[in-house]
Amino acid sequence: MSFVWGQTKRHPIGLATLRRPKWDGGINLFHAAARNDAQYLTWLGAYLAPAGSRPLWTFLADRLFVLAIPKKEARRVPVEARRSPFSQAWKPNARKLPFILRSMLRVAKKYHLAMDAPAFPAALKLAAPIWSHQGLRDQTLLRAGRPEVRCLKFHHAVTTVDDLEEIAEQAGSDHEEESDCACEDCAADRSEGCRWPHRCQAFARDVLCELAPKWSTADTTVDPPSDLRGTFGTHSSDDADLATPCVFDPRLDRGEHAAHYYRLFVHRLAIDGATAAETIQREPASREVVPQSLDAVTVYVAGALDHTRTACPTGGMGIMFPDGEGQDFAGSCPGAPHTHASSTALAVAMAVSLAPRGAPLHMVTRSRQVARMLTTDLRRHEDRGWMDTPGDSDSFRLAAAALRSRVAETTFTTVSKPALKEWPELKDTIKMAKVASDVGAAVDFDTDALAPFDAVGMAVVGITQREALRAIKHTTLPPHDYRRATRQNILEIQSSLLDRCDFAPTDWQVWTGLRSRDLSRGARNFLWRAIHGAHKMGAYFSKMPQPWKAYEKCATCGCLETLFHVLFECPDTHSDRIWESAQELLWHRGICKSIDLGTVLGCASVRLRGDHVYRDLAAERAFRIVVSETAFFLWKLRCEKRIQHAEEPAWGISDEDALARWTALLRNRISMDVLLSDANRFKNLALRAGLANSTWLDVENPANDDIDPSLEPGVLVGMGDGHSIGIG
Repeated sequence: MSFVWGQTKRHPIGLATLRRPKWDGGINLFHAAARNDAQYLTWLGAYLAPAGSRPLWTFLADRLFVLAIPKKEARRVPVEARRSPFSQAWKPNARKLPFILRSMLRVAKKYHLAMDAPAFPAALKLAAPIWSHQGLRDQTLLRAGRPEVRCLKFHHAVTTVDDLEEIAEQAGSDHEEESDCACEDCAADRSEGCRWPHRCQAFARDVLCELAPKWSTADTTVDPPSDLRGTFGTHSSDDADLATPCVFDPRLDRGEHAAHYYRLFVHRLAIDGATAAETIQREPASREVVPQSLDAVTVYVAGALDHTRTACPTGGMGIMFPDGEGQDFAGSCPGAPHTHASSTALAVAMAVSLAPRGAPLHMVTRSRQVARMLTTDLRRHEDRGWMDTPGDSDSFRLAAAALRSRVAETTFTTVSKPALKEWPELKDTIKMAKVASDVGAAVDFDTDALAPFDAVGMAVVGITQREALRAIKHTTLPPHDYRRATRQNILEIQSSLLDRCDFAPTDWQVWTGLRSRDLSRGARNFLWRAIHGAHKMGAYFSKMPQPWKAYEKCATCGCLETLFHVLFECPDTHSDRIWESAQELLWHRGICKSIDLGTVLGCASVRLRGDHVYRDLAAERAFRIVVSETAFFLWKLRCEKRIQHAEEPAWGISDEDALARWTALLRNRISMDVLLSDANRFKNLALRAGLANSTWLDVENPANDDIDPSLEPGVLVGMGDGHSIGIG
């Protein structure tokens, strides 16, 4: 779908909209700047990788970064403590760096690179360089001019937090806060050249107190018992399909290596997003200390949807404690729209808040997807920032954070549909969720309490260009932030289809419907432009000077030329006769739906019920083809009149000629269906012959009793002789 022209300076649709993914109303237009930034992020990930995985050029980059440090920073940070501008607060002089390294610095700042996790391991905190420490709340505390700072650098040779902690903890029982203290520790410091050991010790304690709580060595977290810890990493994704209990990984840290803690997009991909600087110094996750219990608690969790045939399906949660350890619950999910997976994930988060905090929790659910994503695939999804399921990411973040906040362990068991009859409690829980999705009260979650347990952002180490580009688009282009005309047309589509088909498509269904193979390329482009209000007609010319302003009005009718006028009112397009024939054709196909502008724009997303089936796919296909081709045909008649014969005001065609053209158009389309049904030629890509036949023939329609079941070109109401079409 091409919508950008070479010499055009102004486009009817902005580039920001065109760059959106196809499922969000764009055409996935190439964005060179975003693609380049994605590549720089992959190089940044390679630079920050563990030592054994780093390419050779990264070691040269280390030296170039250190050489580019400004003089002011050089006086403050000793040479041996200069690790990386990404792990410390000092910044190199970008003008002295090669273009690639300069670009890496730029994207790290632009996309909010930060070191973060719910909690850091003690070894990582002790090994961090104290000079220009990212977690130091007052960087001026270690300014170069202070005597204590010079002494710590040159006499005590302090480099890391561990070194500084040794200085701060030297005070023994016989220590005195005097310059002539004779204790063993002070004597050892004097032998190293320190003139005031007690002042250095006090200053070291002050510096350690200025570290953010997450980086403080005094911070301790309560870890769950390790009875099931050995099972971490031993599960496969198939275990959730085999009703095998899978253990949730409750660890707050991500290992001992610093490379695993670098995260991107922390300002957007989070429960409570914040800038990189704020994220680095946020509060650590702290589990509640509660009495431990050895008795496991079983809870059934389920999610359900209501109003699934509308644009905003509502979700419901059902939670049942069969043994009464907690309070059963049923409620509506906050926000909309929801999916079955997001509703179940929120039910998991609610079950955690209702279950005893100190008892092992065994969750039983019907959702195989939720069980996998929260156990066997949790690390992968969190490293990708939950970008695999962007619509459900908020729900899964809440669920993972709630599970991580528990002191006791949690397991998941999935019940397959055939085995559901053996789990009556789970069936009752599903019923509770279905009722709650319609009439249940919405529940709010305490996101402030869960935010510290969230694995914010996405991992930079191991990131691919495709993943980085997807995250860039997601964070810089909010979904469904449409143009005013686009939003109005989508609302009209949803309203029209809800009235005629008892179904209101979501935004996603509207856009993905346009990708249907049933639509011709020309009809697809026409509908896409029409939904965006991008056709150059009517109001497009209203603010232009003459002679272009004259194109604002229909040359024949003298009224404002709109798409509705072209498709339903203008005599130049013979719309009355054409739509009459189209609806006659659809009536013989068993489709009796009135057609308006919203129905035309949303024809690709229509849902039609059959007499014995939930959806009549063949009828839907016939409706899509007939309505889209008819609307596009009327638009072409308008363009032929206004553009090709612009100098001939009296030019026009008769109703008979217009109907003959329309008939030939659909005849060619049916012939194309016949050709595409050739399995010998097209193999797996061939159109199913049964679908092609049932698209144009309704065997249950009495008017078509005489039609041969084998589809032949010419089988269409108003085409060929009356006997061949089952009429007369």
